[in-house]
Amino acid sequence: MAKMLLMVDKSPNKFRLLPYAYFGSGIALKNQGKKQEALTDLRKSAELFQSQGDAKNFQKVTGIIQQLTNNTSVTADTQSTQSSIAGTYSCHYLMRLMGPGTLPLSTPSPLGKIQLDGRGRYSSKNFGTGNYIFDSSKGIVRFTDGKMADAVAAYSIDENGNPKIRFEPKLNPGINFDQSHYCPKVNT
Repeated sequence: MAKMLLMVDKSPNKFRLLPYAYFGSGIALKNQGKKQEALTDLRKSAELFQSQGDAKNFQKVTGIIQQLTNNTSVTADTQSTQSSIAGTYSCHYLMRLMGPGTLPLSTPSPLGKIQLDGRGRYSSKNFGTGNYIFDSSKGIVRFTDGKMADAVAAYSIDENGNPKIRFEPKLNPGINFDQSHYCPKVNT
């Protein structure tokens, strides 16, 4: 059976439906016995639910992923350990340009580069040093002190195995984030 091509309307209301499409595809692939393809779509669904702040559906999808992988980690990824989070993350956000046919432009974020040492310490040219706690079961990095105190980032690994952290406004109600800041891990 050929894999279905999904056309996505990128209007805000239509984007909210995208994780459901990946979820449906993942379940269909699971039922066809295509475990790896199912896991790919289910992980994408979980990532999108998490990015939209939908904890209930995120937990539901990750529960299915756990069953498929016999894994007790909520992120359902064996790489989400303290050592795998270690590295430098370069933060960006999308600048929205006005006008028909314009696409968002990736722009360096004021967060700059953030170094996580894998042992609970962070450093940043823009924010100095401090401590963080990585909760791999929730896919969350919580900054506990220093200038980044109280900031929370979602940790995930994309389908190519590349780690990233995201600072989402919904995860940081006490901090003035007007939009998400995407921080992929960079090779140094």
